[in-house]
Amino acid sequence: MYCLKAQYFPNKEIRAILSEVHVSRFPHPEEDGAFFSHESHRETHDTEGSLSSSSSLTLGANSKLPNCRPGYGCLPRRTKFGNRARRTLLRVGGAMDHLEGGHKKCIFFTGTLPGSSDESMRAIAEWSAYLTHRWKAWIAKKIKAKYDYYCWELQKRGALHFHYCIYIEDDVLRTFLRNKMKGEWVKLLQEVCRKSGIDLFARASGGTWASRPEKCQAYAQECRKSVAAYLSKYLSKQKCKEGGKYAPSRWWGVSRPLRAFYRSLCVEKIWYFVRRHEAESEFEEILHSIESGCAKSYAYGCKHGARVVTGYGEIWDMQDLQKLLPRKYAEKSSARSLLLGLISQELRSAAEFSRMQSTRYSRQSFASVEKMRLLLKAVQSSTLVDLLELADQLRSRLYCVFRGDSMEPIREAHIKRTTKAWILMSKMWRRADLDPQLSLEDAINNAPEGWIHASIKYWRDDGPRSAPNFADFN
Repeated sequence: MYCLKAQYFPNKEIRAILSEVHVSRFPHPEEDGAFFSHESHRETHDTEGSLSSSSSLTLGANSKLPNCRPGYGCLPRRTKFGNRARRTLLRVGGAMDHLEGGHKKCIFFTGTLPGSSDESMRAIAEWSAYLTHRWKAWIAKKIKAKYDYYCWELQKRGALHFHYCIYIEDDVLRTFLRNKMKGEWVKLLQEVCRKSGIDLFARASGGTWASRPEKCQAYAQECRKSVAAYLSKYLSKQKCKEGGKYAPSRWWGVSRPLRAFYRSLCVEKIWYFVRRHEAESEFEEILHSIESGCAKSYAYGCKHGARVVTGYGEIWDMQDLQKLLPRKYAEKSSARSLLLGLISQELRSAAEFSRMQSTRYSRQSFASVEKMRLLLKAVQSSTLVDLLELADQLRSRLYCVFRGDSMEPIREAHIKRTTKAWILMSKMWRRADLDPQLSLEDAINNAPEGWIHASIKYWRDDGPRSAPNFADFN
């Protein structure tokens, strides 16, 4: 089955993804406009750009201290700042522009490493998590629920430096923290010097800046333009982030309040298709809509077979997204599309299995083979009367399958799902007063949204054992 997603993010990014998904890996259907943090073609769930920790043997080999953790005195393994992290931070920066007061109430801080020796560059990587933790703890003493994020960046010389952005509504507190940030950064660097025994102010040519901490380049300024614009300046330097000798334990992080606010601004629509040519034709229509409706857009393909198109335009809610997309997509929810795809795919796969494995046919099923093939070509637009007859014939043919114990679990699964499809279609047909011209797609679109969600749970065996009734959702 194929999944088509249309997404909108707070940084004015519109994104459409076409990918192939496995039936057993379908996510639970959410309400219209709900946001999924995962991207099915490759990118899965992610927290704070976290990296898998090394084993205890690796920790002992890389560390001078016993039982230390990466970033707390132990050198983390080398990683790079990926494209997914870059996109996420740009989208989060766009969300901060939508807070009350916008970018005018945000502070952007940059803290650099004053030293240039190899030992100082290694030490700041070994203590990167400690610096981040102590910095956020100092901020937390001033502000409880904060909208902030941080990001480490590699300079051309190979040294790490720290970027931090926070939203502060109180003007007095914002001015106070802005004036104190440089002093706090120098204080944290001095703490790392005492803990590690390495001078972070040492120069490669000799000498040190430890006696002159005011020479440390650390800047705190109020954002004069969009936060996403500030980020794009630093996050576009991908080559610097990929070629460093030392890497931090975590490249970036976003606070929970800001992440929740960011997700509330995201918009997403999902559709499922059984056949590839249908999904690709619909993707081409959405691609044309994005290219014609956005000033800047580009399309590309992933190595895993997914197709992606991205554009940038002014859209702020689900209604505006529906205006951009073709009308037939805007009116169909992800849950209805999923149920339609599940029933269609099961009828096709059960017919193929019975054709390949059956040893004999009954007269009734053998006589209607040609009709069955015609129905399978257009399951979604076929009438419920024909599909009910088709499901009944498929169950009869599946009972004729006998190829030993190896095929028994597959046969039982097809019989179970085909029976469920027959039950759900019969309920929709009875609700429509036995309309002989009612198609499967129209029946699903006319069903209540609650019944659709309950039917999907019933199909996946994580809901009630009996099929849901329409009377419970009127």
